[in-house]
Amino acid sequence: MGSSSRSAPGTNLTSMRYRLTSRRALLRRIPMLFASGGLLQVAGCSPISFQPSTPPPDDEPVATPASIPDQPEPTPIPTPDEPVEPTPTPTATAPPEPVQQVLRLAGTFFDPDYVETTELPECLSNSMTHSGLVRLSDTLEIEPDWAISWEPLTDGEGWRFRIRVNEAGSGSDSPLTAHDFAAAWLELLESADDVPARSLLMDIENAAEFVRGEVPASDVGIVAIDDWTLDIALTHQRETFPAVASSPRLGVFRPQSVDDTDGCYWNGRFRVSIFDDTLATLIPNEAYWEPDPPRLDRIEFSAYSSGLALTEFGHGELEMVRLSGSDGIRLREDASQEPFVTMTMPERVIGLVPDPDVPPFDDPAVRRIVSQVIDRRRLELIVEGRILPAARMFPAGMFPLLDDAAAGIVARFNVDDAYEELAESRYPVPAEWPAFGLDIPAVEGYLDRIARDVAMQLRENLGIQVPIRVHDPEEFREQFAQREYPFAWIDWTYPYADPASVYAELIPAWRTEGFRVPWGHAEYDELLLAAEAMDSPESRANAWAGCEGLLQEHGAVIPLVHPVDFYLVQPWVEGLPLDGRDRLITGESIGLNLSRDVTIAERPD
Repeated sequence: MGSSSRSAPGTNLTSMRYRLTSRRALLRRIPMLFASGGLLQVAGCSPISFQPSTPPPDDEPVATPASIPDQPEPTPIPTPDEPVEPTPTPTATAPPEPVQQVLRLAGTFFDPDYVETTELPECLSNSMTHSGLVRLSDTLEIEPDWAISWEPLTDGEGWRFRIRVNEAGSGSDSPLTAHDFAAAWLELLESADDVPARSLLMDIENAAEFVRGEVPASDVGIVAIDDWTLDIALTHQRETFPAVASSPRLGVFRPQSVDDTDGCYWNGRFRVSIFDDTLATLIPNEAYWEPDPPRLDRIEFSAYSSGLALTEFGHGELEMVRLSGSDGIRLREDASQEPFVTMTMPERVIGLVPDPDVPPFDDPAVRRIVSQVIDRRRLELIVEGRILPAARMFPAGMFPLLDDAAAGIVARFNVDDAYEELAESRYPVPAEWPAFGLDIPAVEGYLDRIARDVAMQLRENLGIQVPIRVHDPEEFREQFAQREYPFAWIDWTYPYADPASVYAELIPAWRTEGFRVPWGHAEYDELLLAAEAMDSPESRANAWAGCEGLLQEHGAVIPLVHPVDFYLVQPWVEGLPLDGRDRLITGESIGLNLSRDVTIAERPD
């Protein structure tokens, strides 16, 4: 996965070994860590005062020792021989106490959610407590989870998953079976509560027809052949479907054999041990199929305010803290804190979607021009580094193969080039364009600032007024799906770790259900289907790059920014998953389980 160092914005990347060594050395040299108000003395340590020695005044006499007259050497007195004491045998040193493997967190990406299928508050759910057919490795590769293997169906348009035999999750005496996965996915198709998750299953045979009430559940291509065999029939060949199945939204949160009154159920690496208003504790799940338990003995989530969390981190009482607001900006700019600050790998893209059937956006040139006159670097500055400018639909470094294949495809800021193309367009005078606004869901904080600056840049560079219209998020999603907005905001979180999570989920013209961009193109669909028929990421990379090129050539989506987070991480936390650019992979959306290799090294006294 590349080197394992951590980096802050604007710093050179180094290897993890060097970075961890420097962080430990820093702790040995400086008994100070930061808190909400700045540097804080570590508990138990006194401030060290470096005072220069002061010479005596010139007029103050300096004492000198008196001279001693020479004395004769005394005659030695003979002594009787004494027995030689034997050398004592060294006592055995007790081995050092093992380091307690406890990860203590506050305000991090591991914060648990509630399982919606039960009203019990202690039944927490996240990617560590629940899992699905397959999972992600630390390098974002698909690996077995509750499915021990998978292979394409004979016709190529579907997959067969073989479930682990007679393995049960915690809280159940019955094994988890293929019937449980089939029931969970059918229930998801029936539910209107989680439209993004439901849309992941729309390429399953008759899934869209079932959602519209046109066919019964028995016609959907989700079939448990027996207890340990699950067949998924698809509408077309999808070599990326195992990546789809890795989405944390497609796990089993409560199998058929576990009733709501039976208490909690967990089938992930960890289960809940303690839950109250101030603390949630996870411990390894002894019922998980994995033969070797995680190295961590316990994970503690503490309910701290942002300021208190920073103080506790400064005292060494927390291993990880998410930075936010002014604290995050201050600490990221403090060079002395750089070894502790880690940027996350982006897992979403924010952009603009013009409707290609509504003037002036029915001219692809206008859509490209709008993209060219927006300065993404300026957006980065106004939100003080909490985003990365988006040159493409995916951030650089997330999929290195795609970086190489799409190296020349970039959304560039160039007002002069935009006006040259504008002169050749069907709408050469922006002041005469039909009026339109920017429709956005209700957002807070820096995202609102981004939307407002986009409108300001369109006024400065094109001379047009673009009012911002804010909508309730639920209403916005419904109206967007019905194409009610000529010019809309999009905030797309990648639902799994594969380029298909954008190109095959957000764009295809054949999608009639779920959330999709209102644009279609025959060449794009051909490239997409060709990519999905290829059996390796290497072979698919050029096809994905072709899809990206068509999106930018036609201005179907205008990528703006990739939001990022920053965390404080103690130097004694080792083995956290990092991407090829040494950014922390949080896995909030793509479902990366907390690595089995995360360990706590020796903490300083």
